[in-house]
Amino acid sequence: MGRIRVMDDGSVQHVNFQQGVVCAPDGSKTVLEIFLTRCSTAGSDPLFGTISGGEVVYKSASETLRDVKGIASFLSKMTEPKDIVGIYSVNRYEWIVAEMASYMCGCTNVPLYSTFSPENVQLILEETEMKVCIASADKAKLLLESVLESRGKLSCVILMDRDENVKEMLENVGVRVEYFWDVVSTDVDVDGTRYPSGDDLATICYTSGTSGKPKGVMLTHKNFISGVAGIFRGSNEGEMVRLSRDDVYLSYLPLAHVMERICINISMAYGCKIVFYRGNPREIKEDYLVAKPTFIISVPRVLNLFKEKIEENVRQKNIFVRGVFRAALWYKMWGVAVKGELKNRFLDWLVFNRISREFGGRIEKILCGSAPLKKDVLVYMQAVLSCRIFQGYGQTENVGAGIVQPLDNHVYDNVGIPFPSNEVKLGEISDELRSEYVRRYPSCRVGEILLRGDNVTQGYFKRPEETRELFTSDGWLRTGDIGMFDTRTGMFSVIGRVKDGFKTSQGEYIDPEKLEVLYSDGEVVQDMCIPRRSDSDKIVAIAVCPGTQKSDKEIFQHVLSTGERLFKQKKITKLEIPWRVIVVRQGLEALCSGEFVTPTGKKRRPVIEKFFEKEINKALGIK
Repeated sequence: MGRIRVMDDGSVQHVNFQQGVVCAPDGSKTVLEIFLTRCSTAGSDPLFGTISGGEVVYKSASETLRDVKGIASFLSKMTEPKDIVGIYSVNRYEWIVAEMASYMCGCTNVPLYSTFSPENVQLILEETEMKVCIASADKAKLLLESVLESRGKLSCVILMDRDENVKEMLENVGVRVEYFWDVVSTDVDVDGTRYPSGDDLATICYTSGTSGKPKGVMLTHKNFISGVAGIFRGSNEGEMVRLSRDDVYLSYLPLAHVMERICINISMAYGCKIVFYRGNPREIKEDYLVAKPTFIISVPRVLNLFKEKIEENVRQKNIFVRGVFRAALWYKMWGVAVKGELKNRFLDWLVFNRISREFGGRIEKILCGSAPLKKDVLVYMQAVLSCRIFQGYGQTENVGAGIVQPLDNHVYDNVGIPFPSNEVKLGEISDELRSEYVRRYPSCRVGEILLRGDNVTQGYFKRPEETRELFTSDGWLRTGDIGMFDTRTGMFSVIGRVKDGFKTSQGEYIDPEKLEVLYSDGEVVQDMCIPRRSDSDKIVAIAVCPGTQKSDKEIFQHVLSTGERLFKQKKITKLEIPWRVIVVRQGLEALCSGEFVTPTGKKRRPVIEKFFEKEINKALGIK
């Protein structure tokens, strides 16, 4: 408990919590200044890397600065200060150049998820009144669909790739088109008169959203600086990740997501090299081998997939190799879970270094967020990769970081302590929710997770009503997540969603997320979705099983036996054993053009429930 302070109002702070932070440790007051400081101190050092021809081709800091100035000079002629500039592509070098150039000419950038539908892109174009968008050729084709409907004020597209067909199509509908590298090649300088201040809007991040249309989260430079400064304060205490110029960060989660961007900022501030994956998730394994990262950020869905692939490879080995692996894994996982030991010289040499080399052989730290990661997967992956995986909790609305596990925490069923940039408080929830959770966790405090600090957003762009709903009357950010604070350990856990729970027709409360985590074993059932139906006294499960050869009947029996085991362990009630199981043979992200999950892997429950409505009704016997 020495790392936190519990205040009189029940809020919890990190002991290094500071309010009113205006600069990072290097004196930077904006994201642009972090970049410029890196360029001034390490001009010839490699900064951003692109994988090409089986190797990483780096751009130095000074080369990157030159490219940024070229784009910024062009943008300054096309925009006014505080105008909005769009960025639309997968992660790549040009993305970062576009971002820094938008800051250099005093503009606010709006990144577009590569998975956004044309309807969502159209909404964003109209709402932001975007004049210029910097896009890859493939995304410009999608942009064209929105432009044909209503382009708002979009007048210019800067294409990252040469594609005469796309250029011609855009020009035919009245949009000016320039090629990125033609613009960069112009020998220009920027005088700095339009550089932003800490209070200026850096970006509007449109959340992909688990339901409804996307909302634009307004984030200032100060919000980002607060996040970077918080990491430095935590790392000085040995609690959070500390990086150096020897570290390599592999960027593969969408840069449209704020957590990926804050990790890029942190890596720049520490002087790390940053390598972009090639844009194809199916080829990420080869990207690891080439980039050899030491630090990555991940989400549970990706780590579950890594575990599944490792297990699949092991199953293909002979009985002797499988036996050696199982014995070594048992001992290594015991060391991780009980003593926090990540390395075992003999077992790593005998077994695990081979697996580690498949991920480049140098990973030391993995930050995992977006959703709870099962304890067994967390311990498993730390054992096989011999690296520290620490979980965090946050949202776009607070620059992705609100609670984080200390590096030396070896109790894995929590998300940690308050981030040094914000306070955490547990707010009110309904009486029925509270009674349910108090019954399960009698020695803990339970409530909606509330956040307050310099890293918290001003609100949603042009959505005053939704902004008012986002905050409590005394200024705390409502997260919509139910949290638990263990007064014995000083750790927070995320245990559900305020709006995801439902009651059966008999009045029994069901927490879908809790059940989905318990039933998803990563071997037979990779993932699960429990539809929210209050018109039945039974529950149905949608079991996601892409990697198993078992029949639907065998999967149903597997889920039932898992449920019986969980019931005997007193983790669930009899009513929480599914009545029927709908088996899906593809991952959720592969179905319905990716509409079932957000880019960071969160389930869009209303979309899933609507898609499977007939199957759910049939399983429940409802016509």
